[in-house]
Amino acid sequence: MITMLFGPPGCGKGTQATELAKHLGDPHIATGDIFRRNLRENTPLGITARSFMANGGLVPDSITCEMVADRLANADCGRGALLDGFPRTVVQANWVLDWLDGRDAQVVSLTAPTSLLLERMAGRRVCAQCSTPYHVRYNPPPANCTVCGSTEIVQRPDDKEAVVLDRLQVYERDTAPVLGVLAGSVVVHSVDGVGTVDEVRGRILQVVRSPR
Repeated sequence: MITMLFGPPGCGKGTQATELAKHLGDPHIATGDIFRRNLRENTPLGITARSFMANGGLVPDSITCEMVADRLANADCGRGALLDGFPRTVVQANWVLDWLDGRDAQVVSLTAPTSLLLERMAGRRVCAQCSTPYHVRYNPPPANCTVCGSTEIVQRPDDKEAVVLDRLQVYERDTAPVLGVLAGSVVVHSVDGVGTVDEVRGRILQVVRSPR
């Protein structure tokens, strides 16, 4: 079973992915991890991706799809995989549908209002020394990091409100249409992403299905 975890930035995909993968008994495959590995190991795909990045360009969908295909060819994906952050574009979604070629698949789509997504992301803070995460509302940062004692607890550039709003707009333009492409061929479970981590996890586990 191929499971695709879908939803806008801040909906909780990363928070839920690890436990969902354990429940399914499948490896958790995040595209960010795939990119970092290929870049770190200087694989042919990594070298090609770096050439685009060095010139300030976006890595083409074809390269991203090749990286994902390469990862899915590993033995641990023989019975299935949890895809986190892929597909992100309509081109990638069509590639997935071609790659599935009769394989069982499902989508878990997390939903949440834009106001909550903005609050979650813009409220994030992180220790500049050890990366311990905090949140101004849900886990207020102390004067000193609880892990390393550092006083440098900062807001990452990607979490500034203007940047978050731009990311949400890009999601609506480029990624939201993916769900419509997948829905014609793959079972889609729409899950309310509002609530505690445990509440959302419970909703996911109620609807997700596995052949094992």
